[in-house]
Amino acid sequence: MELMEALRTRRSVRQWTTDPVPDEQLEELVEAAARAPSGGNTQPWAFVVIRDQAKLRRLRAAAPGIAGRATAVVLICLDKQRADVEPGTAEYDMVHMTLGAAMQNMLLAAHGQGLGACAIGSYHPASLRSIVSLPSHLELKLLVALGYPVSQPKAPPLRLLSEVCYFEEVGSNRDH
Repeated sequence: MELMEALRTRRSVRQWTTDPVPDEQLEELVEAAARAPSGGNTQPWAFVVIRDQAKLRRLRAAAPGIAGRATAVVLICLDKQRADVEPGTAEYDMVHMTLGAAMQNMLLAAHGQGLGACAIGSYHPASLRSIVSLPSHLELKLLVALGYPVSQPKAPPLRLLSEVCYFEEVGSNRDH
């Protein structure tokens, strides 16, 4: 799939079939995420892949953002041993941008593989930490729910490019 087509057609999927995602595909998704750019090449991430149905049920109970029954969930964590940053600093903000880039790579790779994915930010951190035995140096930041989509959601209405893009100064649009 061509990149711009992937960007235009990727959607957040919240309903999946019961077919499991093969480990090889999940590994490719994590590889795509781990190839994201990172400030100073810190690579401040760790990924926890959950496929076990009992754990997935517990995850759903602790993460109200997971609307459907994903057959896999990837936890995207900040590895504080790799990125020694303090909240409220520019470096801390940069780490979050880095993790966002990793998440976007994963979402696009999933779409390219024919999988449906949805980024989740609504969860109970202490419960998820307990479910996956997360060590203290890993701080959970995002979840990505995955599986084979039941259907492809329709595109939501988007703002016109002329409403969000300015050349040279805000309020001026590029002459065509």
